[in-house]
Amino acid sequence: MAVIEFRNPRGQGQDNQPFDTPDWEEGSSEYGEYGEPEEAYSIQEDRNPRGSLDYDDTADRRRRRSLLRTVGVTALGILAAVVLGLLIRDRTYSRASFNNVADYEALDAATYCNLDGCILAYSRDGASCMDDSGKKIWNLTYEMQQPIISIDGGVAAIGDYNGSIIYLVNKEKTLNTVNTNMPIRALCVSESGEVAAVLDDTDVTWIYLYGSDSEPIAYFKTTMKQSGYPLSVSISPNGELVGVSFLMSENSRIKTSIAFYNFGAVGQNALENNVSAFNFDEEVFPYIHFINSDTLIAVSDSRIAFFKGNQIPQNGANNMFKENLEGVFCGQQYTALLFPDTTGEYQYEIQVFDANGEKTGTIRFTMDYTSIQVARDRIIVNNDTDCMIFSVTGKKRYEGKFDANVRILIPSENPARMTLVTSGAVERMTLQ
Repeated sequence: MAVIEFRNPRGQGQDNQPFDTPDWEEGSSEYGEYGEPEEAYSIQEDRNPRGSLDYDDTADRRRRRSLLRTVGVTALGILAAVVLGLLIRDRTYSRASFNNVADYEALDAATYCNLDGCILAYSRDGASCMDDSGKKIWNLTYEMQQPIISIDGGVAAIGDYNGSIIYLVNKEKTLNTVNTNMPIRALCVSESGEVAAVLDDTDVTWIYLYGSDSEPIAYFKTTMKQSGYPLSVSISPNGELVGVSFLMSENSRIKTSIAFYNFGAVGQNALENNVSAFNFDEEVFPYIHFINSDTLIAVSDSRIAFFKGNQIPQNGANNMFKENLEGVFCGQQYTALLFPDTTGEYQYEIQVFDANGEKTGTIRFTMDYTSIQVARDRIIVNNDTDCMIFSVTGKKRYEGKFDANVRILIPSENPARMTLVTSGAVERMTLQ
């Protein structure tokens, strides 16, 4: 999650084709091999080597019936799957049970994150990972003043703002360490392990792209006068595309340029791998993010823009808004924008968009939330004592309280089951 706040018929012949068995007695000398009079058989053989004057029509009818049956069964199967999926998606739950999985003392100074279904905890002194049964998988020690983190799928990058070391980890082990040799201002990681870092130098700002082996793949410098200042950077899941939001100033007016760099075969033919760029006058886009391999979203204070294409991204849907944007929460297929509720009946309003920029639903709720997550086709809102779950169409599926103060809720593939980290345990929450 990326977040900012602000078959065949029976009766076959030797050639596997169906035939009608004759009514004559077999074994008589007047009869041929298949029980037919030999003369008749000979005539039929001359006229139809299959042994039946109507064979072709009969066989064709059987084939058609078989095909229709197959198509019918397949269609019913698809329909049943769609209906089942809709029922699961929109099922509502009235209560939840809680089971202690393991005793665990949560650290007050740690921040807890979902790392591909496992529990990642990080602080200024180090990071650790445990599975959903509370079993520790790995531990990492370091010293940081202001740790910043980026997670994409099952890979996380942890770095120190203004420091120069980035640690790469996944849920199974610690991976590599990147030494930037310059102060880190921002970073992001791809699901395949590449890292992009915005680095500060004396007069310029650098953007470095590091491979999964921690070696530099590419880098380029930016200046406020020529290219603008990089506000946000994102890498596609396969690590091939990098998007950058540049803040620029021109004739005392600000604008944003959203540029795409392709470090695959297509980008080799472009100057500095820059395959496309889009300018927005008098708008600032402090947040961009690849929600999947061919869709990047960019959010300003007045719009959410969708850029489509896994080689040369193009500008797609643009959805404008006038409300004060308070947060952006991303999944792989849906994006949720948080606003104050304008009806006066609730505290907040969430507008949900799919990857094509179509609005799928509106959610209104009242809660002093600490977490909002987009988990497949669910929107989960919670604080340490309360939880609400909605479908992406806006239907409320569950509302209830936890049995203990919760530090983090981690969704699973089963929409009715979640893992909780409380102050003293790892728990399993099951919706009923």
